[in-house]
Amino acid sequence: LMNTQDVLLQLFVVRWFSVVLTSATVVVSYLIAIELFPEDRFMIIAIPTFVIFLPMFAYIGASANNDTLTALLSSLLIWQLIRAFGKGVSKRSAFVLCTMALLSVLAKKTALFTIPLLIVAIPVYLWSRDIAVPMTYGPVAAASCMLAALFLGVVLTCRGADAEGWFEQPEPWMDTRSDHVARSGGHSLHIADGTQGLCRRLEQYLPYNSVRELRGETVSLSAWVRTSSGKQEGSLVIVDSEARSTRLFTATETWSPQSLTHRVSSEAKSLRVVLRLSPCRAEDTGDLYFDDVTLLDREREWFNLVANGSAEVGSLRIGPRLERLARHVPLGQLLDARSYDLSSVRRYVLYTLLTFAGFWAN
Repeated sequence: LMNTQDVLLQLFVVRWFSVVLTSATVVVSYLIAIELFPEDRFMIIAIPTFVIFLPMFAYIGASANNDTLTALLSSLLIWQLIRAFGKGVSKRSAFVLCTMALLSVLAKKTALFTIPLLIVAIPVYLWSRDIAVPMTYGPVAAASCMLAALFLGVVLTCRGADAEGWFEQPEPWMDTRSDHVARSGGHSLHIADGTQGLCRRLEQYLPYNSVRELRGETVSLSAWVRTSSGKQEGSLVIVDSEARSTRLFTATETWSPQSLTHRVSSEAKSLRVVLRLSPCRAEDTGDLYFDDVTLLDREREWFNLVANGSAEVGSLRIGPRLERLARHVPLGQLLDARSYDLSSVRRYVLYTLLTFAGFWAN
């Protein structure tokens, strides 16, 4: 969202955003106290005060993480649930409750408790209001619960055709995880060569803490490579914020090892590993596969700095799917072209998704 390469500035902005969300959570706790104890001023003040001075909540609320968003949305859900029990459930309140539960789960998977919470709240609400449920609704409710449980199970356990931790460039469309060939395990990283003249690549950024420890050190990037057919030129690249190193190679239909060394700049603020087709060719010469990708520090050769180097862990990666869908939605008829363009609409979709990216990372 920020046009800057300063990682520290990005970190400070994200922490500021976390503080804002934490402050909003305290306000919601105050509203909950009013609903529960409308006549007790002590409890109205004590509950939000307890939340403010809870050590772990204050610590997490001032750091860069997605727990703050989850806490806020879950608190809003509980607040709305208390209001529904006190004033009755309407179509509007039911919609709000379902929306809050969905957003909470998207923020982080630990908020899945909101789903059974709502399920348990339904019979409790009916019992507290002395509402009789027709017998014909029982099988429908049971079937709905089973379908909901099945859907959640599929969403949480299904692994897609993208490799966790790797991002495709320049635009997401190809499957980055393949079980067609593999040197070890059952999968490998995959770069398709179907678009003429367009260089495809996979990238993985190292965490800032790792980059800070690697400053001034020499790292070694290794990978096994092969093609689907014929020969294909590719490259291994290590890029930090100050310098880059590249290793060109020609892959064949047989797995072969490739390696690259790079001395990380003492001023490096970021570092990424790039696997790519290089140079860009005008004709289709075959897909490229990578397996057993490792990035080792000479002082810690036992520790692989690259995550998921064999693509054994899949990812749902719905972000590229939403962007691809947004590209085909005729939004020009709904939005004034003088205020919005298609590229902006795509970014809005991705920004909204990134707000809840913690669901796919935790």
